Amino acid sequence: MWLRLFNWFSRTFPSLVQNDNLNLETFKLHENNDFKEFLRLKLHGKHETALDELDEFRRKNSIESLLRIYSNEEIGFYKSLNRQLVDSPQENDTSPHLCDRFIIEFHLRSDELAERRFLGTVYRGATMDSNQLLLYEKALENKPRGVITFRAFTSTSEDIDVALNFLLRAPSLESHQIRVLYIIETKVKSPTIIGIADVSEYPHEEEILFMPGNLFVVKKLVKDVTVCTRKQECLTVTEIHLEYLHIPVSLWKKLRHTYRSANNSVTNL
Repeated sequence: MWLRLFNWFSRTFPSLVQNDNLNLETFKLHENNDFKEFLRLKLHGKHETALDELDEFRRKNSIESLLRIYSNEEIGFYKSLNRQLVDSPQENDTSPHLCDRFIIEFHLRSDELAERRFLGTVYRGATMDSNQLLLYEKALENKPRGVITFRAFTSTSEDIDVALNFLLRAPSLESHQIRVLYIIETKVKSPTIIGIADVSEYPHEEEILFMPGNLFVVKKLVKDVTVCTRKQECLTVTEIHLEYLHIPVSLWKKLRHTYRSANNSVTNL
């Protein structure tokens, strides 16, 4: 739907999108040599598997291939992509354009992703510096409640044991670090919050993937909570309770984001 709409817009108002990058070929990742070079540079010899999936994406025209590129542990693309997203400058004008183009492919295929939309509660284990917790405490104290966002793709699970086992396997904490258990509730379906267990290497983990830019309200923060797995392996965590905040994105904002994604220079990498 969005792809067809952008195609119509670019043809109907060509003066508003006077840039060779702003055509449908721009968004065909399998034909984008810059993106292929990005994979070669970032994946250190493991890019061939990613390129095979990219070719599968071309042949089947399905978002599932991109989900496999992202989630494949051996390829490790998710590490490079998320590091780029988190470490990149905040300003829209300097956001790395190839990361944007990968993400925008998901937005363009929101109709296909609609079948994967998730409602319910998920869990995520993480370690963080104790001073980062202040951001959540401040958001909780704000009236009205503060809103936070994750800048990278964020993996969660419907199974709390998956999150807890991640924390149990994590390296020993430094003195300034804490263990955190995110408990995230989604009450509104969105194509930016999707189930990917069927394309994951580890379907038993019941993975729910949050795309970058989703907003969350901090509902509650509880320190020094003892939680146990089903095997009665216990640990102490800080619980951070979040609720997904659904804010519809305007057509104009989508057009601006599409323009920025195609217009940014490869030198930003």
